Amino acid sequence: MKESSCRRDRVTFFVVLASVFVANLAYNMLTTALPSVMADFEIDAIAGQLLTTGYVYALGGVSAMIAFFTTRYSIRNLFLVAMAFFIASCVIAVRAQSYPVLLASRFLQACGNGVLIPLVQLVAVAVYPEERRGFALGLSGMVIAFAPVFGPTISGIVTDLLGWRANFVMLACTASVAWVVAFFTIRDIGTHFPVKLDPLSCASFAGGLTCLLVAVSIAEREGLSSLGFLLPAAGAAVFLVLFVLRQLKIPNPLLKLWLFKRKTFALGVILAGLAQIAVLAGPLQASLFMQNECGNMALAVGFVLLPGALANAFANTPAGSFYDRFGMVPCMSVGLSLLAIGSGMFVAFDLSVSVVWVAIAHAIRMIGLAFLVMPTTAYCMTGLDDSETKHATAIINAVRQVVGSLGSNLLIALMAVVTVRWAPGDVAAAEGLSLLGFHVSFGLQAAIFAVLIVVVVVTIGGSRGKANGASSN
Repeated sequence: MKESSCRRDRVTFFVVLASVFVANLAYNMLTTALPSVMADFEIDAIAGQLLTTGYVYALGGVSAMIAFFTTRYSIRNLFLVAMAFFIASCVIAVRAQSYPVLLASRFLQACGNGVLIPLVQLVAVAVYPEERRGFALGLSGMVIAFAPVFGPTISGIVTDLLGWRANFVMLACTASVAWVVAFFTIRDIGTHFPVKLDPLSCASFAGGLTCLLVAVSIAEREGLSSLGFLLPAAGAAVFLVLFVLRQLKIPNPLLKLWLFKRKTFALGVILAGLAQIAVLAGPLQASLFMQNECGNMALAVGFVLLPGALANAFANTPAGSFYDRFGMVPCMSVGLSLLAIGSGMFVAFDLSVSVVWVAIAHAIRMIGLAFLVMPTTAYCMTGLDDSETKHATAIINAVRQVVGSLGSNLLIALMAVVTVRWAPGDVAAAEGLSLLGFHVSFGLQAAIFAVLIVVVVVTIGGSRGKANGASSN
C-alpha cells in the first residue's frame, strides 16, 4: 500500500511538473511579440515592458501567499483553480481590445503561475526524501528553465505566422489539456487545517509591491532623483516595514520571517535572490551588448544566447545530484566561481569580440546559475518541518521574483549612470549605454560573486554543507 501511495505521489509530481512547463511559457513569451502588441495598442516601450515587469511583481506577490494556500487548501484543488485562472487569463488576452485589459490579463496569468511554480517545489520536497531533494528540485528547475528558453522562440514564430493573440490561444489549449489530465490523475499531498488570513498583512504586502512597481516604472521614465520616483519608493519602504513588523507580532503570520534567524535559511535566500538577478540581468545585458555595442542583429543574438539557456536547463538535474552528494559548499563554490569567470570574461570583451566568445561567456554564467538556483532552495529547506517548508518556499519565490526584477533594473540603471558621468561621448545606441557601462556592471558582478565564495566557505564551514547548515539556527 505504501509503495502504491508513493507511485501515485510521483504521478502527481510529474503531472504538476508538465503543467508548470506549459504555464511558464508565458513568463517571457511577450519579449518577441512586444513590437506587434505595441503597434496594435499604440503604446510605448515602457508601457509594453510593464506587461512583463508587472507580471513578475504579481508573480512574487502571489508566491508569498503559497504558505497560506497550501496549509488551508488541498494541493489538488489549488492546482486545478490555478490552472483555471491561467486558462481564463489567456482567453481574456485573446479577446482584449485595449491595453488595460491585456495588462489585467497578465496580472491574472501571474496569479495562476504564481501558485504553480512554488507548488511543484513543495510537491517535490513532499514526495522525495531529504537526501534526494537536490535531484527533485533540480529536475523541477530544468523544466522551469526550459520554458523561458523556448517561449520567445515559439512566440516569435507564432506571431509572425498568426499574430500575437495566437500565442494565448496556444497556451489556453495546452493548459486546458493539462487541466483535464490533472483532474483525473492528481491527488492531494500533505496535511491541511483552517488557518485564518490576516487582512493587514495582505494589505501591507500588496501596498508595498504596488508602490515598488510604480516607483520602478517612473524611474525608467524620469530617473532615480525625480519626486515621482521618491514618493512611491518611500511608500513601498513604509508598507514593507509595516509588513515585517506585523509578521513578527502575530501568531499565524502570512510569512514566518523568523526563519531568517536560521543561518541556513538566511544565507540560502540571499544567494537565491542574487542568483535571480543574474538570471534576469545576464541575458538582457548580453543582448544589449551584442546589439547596441557590437551591432549584431536580433536573430544572431538569439542564436548566441540559446546555447547558454540550453546548458542551464540541462545542467539543473546534474547540479541537484551534485548537491545531494557533496553538499552546499562545493556546489555553491562551483556555481559562484563559474558566474565570476563568465562575468570577468565580459569585462575583457571589446567591440571586436567574436560572437563565439560571447556565447561561451554567457554559457559559463548560465551553468553556474544551475549550481545556485535550485540547490539554494534545497539548502534553505534543510531541517524544516512541513509547515516551515511551506513558508520557506513562499519566501524564497517571493524574494526571487521581486529582488531579481528590481536588481536587474538597477544594473541597467548603473550602466546608464556610468555612461552619463564617465563616457558621455562613447554612446553606441539610443539607449544611452556605453562599453564602459557594460564593463563596470559585469565587473561589479564578478567581484560580488568572488566575495560570496569566501562568505559561503567561512559562514558554513565544512565541505558537506548540508549537515553543518542543518544545525545552524
